[in-house]
Amino acid sequence: MKNLTFFLLLGLFLTQSCVVNKPYADTYAVDQANKIYNLSGAHYKRKASPVGVLTQLGMAGAGASFAYSAKVTTFYDGNNQKSSNDALNAVIGAAVGYGISSILHMMSGQGKTRNTDPKWIDRYNRKYGTDYLILADNSTDYQVISRSAEPIFVVKNLKDAMIFVKAFPNSSRKDQIAKQCLESSNFSRSDYETLLSKVLPNNAYATQMQEKYLNMSNGLDEQYAAVRLYPNLHTVAENKIFQNTQNPTDAIRFLQTYPQTVLKKQLLLNIFDDNTLKTDIEKIRQLYGTDFWLDKKDIPNINSSNNGGKRGYFRAVFLLSSINLEQSYFNLLDRYQWLIFSDKAYSILNLYWDLQYPKFEKGNKLIGNVRYFAQNDGKKYGTTTTVADRVIWEKLKDELKNVQIVSQNMLEPSNPNWNEWLANTQLTAGRVYEEGEMDCLIYGEIRNNSKFDLPLVLTANGDLYRKQDFSTKGTLGNTIGIIKDLNRAFGDGKMANAMDKASTQEDLLTSTEEKYYIPNLPTNRKAIYAVKIGFGSFMKKDGVNIAESAVITKVLSIKNTQLNAEVMPNHLTKSQADLQNKWIHLAKNGLPSGKVYDFYAEEEYSPEKWQNKYQEKLERERRSRERWAQLERETKEQSKLYKSTDGVKIYVLKTDNAVDNIETFIDNDDILFEDAEWTNVTITPNDESGEEAKTFDSSNDIFMSFRKATSIRVDISYEAGGKVQSGMILIANKGKWQIRIED
Repeated sequence: MKNLTFFLLLGLFLTQSCVVNKPYADTYAVDQANKIYNLSGAHYKRKASPVGVLTQLGMAGAGASFAYSAKVTTFYDGNNQKSSNDALNAVIGAAVGYGISSILHMMSGQGKTRNTDPKWIDRYNRKYGTDYLILADNSTDYQVISRSAEPIFVVKNLKDAMIFVKAFPNSSRKDQIAKQCLESSNFSRSDYETLLSKVLPNNAYATQMQEKYLNMSNGLDEQYAAVRLYPNLHTVAENKIFQNTQNPTDAIRFLQTYPQTVLKKQLLLNIFDDNTLKTDIEKIRQLYGTDFWLDKKDIPNINSSNNGGKRGYFRAVFLLSSINLEQSYFNLLDRYQWLIFSDKAYSILNLYWDLQYPKFEKGNKLIGNVRYFAQNDGKKYGTTTTVADRVIWEKLKDELKNVQIVSQNMLEPSNPNWNEWLANTQLTAGRVYEEGEMDCLIYGEIRNNSKFDLPLVLTANGDLYRKQDFSTKGTLGNTIGIIKDLNRAFGDGKMANAMDKASTQEDLLTSTEEKYYIPNLPTNRKAIYAVKIGFGSFMKKDGVNIAESAVITKVLSIKNTQLNAEVMPNHLTKSQADLQNKWIHLAKNGLPSGKVYDFYAEEEYSPEKWQNKYQEKLERERRSRERWAQLERETKEQSKLYKSTDGVKIYVLKTDNAVDNIETFIDNDDILFEDAEWTNVTITPNDESGEEAKTFDSSNDIFMSFRKATSIRVDISYEAGGKVQSGMILIANKGKWQIRIED
């Protein structure tokens, strides 16, 4: 027993070194060129080592030896021991020893998988002969890079640069990597900031990176931010910031940053335009002092091709000079004759207009004065009559703010017969339509409150819409209303919203415009105008009235009409004048209305005629009721009452030469019509006569005649005794039969 115990303890001790951890993972290439891979599902799998295999064999041998000497098997003859089987003892001992060693291996973890540990990548590299470095991991998934990638690594983006620095922090290739970053087109402005601050600080190409960061700056705010971040860019950035400095506010900021700049005077030719306020000009003049007034000697220091800026500076000088006299203006022109820019003649005449405008109560005299100046005193400054007319035209456009549209009305043709039809609820059905030109007239008065006689053109425009409307009334309207209410109360409301949209839908078809010319509207005078805008010929309106329960209409209408005034760019032609006279006539007399036609009869709709039709219909119904009543009185004695209760009677009336052959009535429970209410009645001719089956779903009297049928079947559904019942009448017919069902 002591030997066995020693044997087990020795086996357990040996098995501790008999099981090893084998690393495993699935490998996927992430960047083959830079030797970056993903190791997915990293884990250990425990297997027996060579020592473990020898241990198992040793344990089996030891077990065989032990069993052999212990005589574990014996044979008895009666009550006396006889012998032991040595071979069987050895086999049993070997099996037990091997089994014990296997159990001990399993106890030590053979065959089980484990999560990774910090040394997993080292064991993986030894097992597979790799040289991976870990870039990122989450215990079971690794991103790795081969150490052999260092001399061949190529940077394509910021992420690559960060990977390289992380993997090879002491690499001698850092400056090469920085150059690759600088030459790549995949780096953004913020990427360079990250490179310079975190990834590759103090690299050999840092200055070039800073300049690229500056060049990628959009607008002044980013340029100034670049200078604050990298102060050594101060001088390099000056000219770039100067190019973007285009107004007085920006100029003040520039001069605060670069107070000693040599670009100070040149800056004056960049920051003004035709809309710069005089107050802003004053701020700059105070900042500059006497340097504000440029002279010809400053030309060598001025290298600006900004014609708009030069024109703006010339205007700024004019405004600050407070010129009131023509001679003072001439002196200013002489002083700045050296300031050359494109369209200077236009600028000179434009400012001359502003100088003279307050002096003339009547604008027509101002126009004459400007033309005279252009042809005489202004000629030496390059002015011409053509340029003067251009200036006058532009200035007159400014006078439109003094033109007032006093009234604006819109007139559309309206046919009262359409409204009569739309409101009619007495006809069971009907369809009408109106065709014609779709147009409207915009008319009213316009007043010229300026001091100039103005040539004007009025532009009227509008949109053409088609509105499709589906409206219901009576029982149908109530039913649809209930359905929508239920959908909103117990559903998502989408069906109800869709029904609302379908019931009233409006679509834009097209837009158009037309012009009305007023060759000359004198100052402080009014004029009438009338403009007809047309969209062409359309089915303007059409509609159908369905059995007094629903009305469907499609109506075209003109909406969003507008009227705008401009200075007239061309002369009024005779044809246009004739057309405008017609429009004025329409404004006085109204647009002609189109005719509303009966769609089927192709004749003009007449409410009176339709009312007559309605009266004729009522009369036909009255005579029909009287005829049936008379027929009932005259034939009731001849009729055979087939089935009768207190509630319902069925009469089968034989007429002409009909053969009386009514077959058996089929009834489910022999309670047909007892306390019954109708739910459905169908009368069907059972032959090929071509006559249609008739179905009724109310308890009203039914009187139906089949003239050609050879047999008739009446199927009846009703409620009786708390449940739905049904029955049938089958009638053999060789003549004319009439069936009357009444309650």
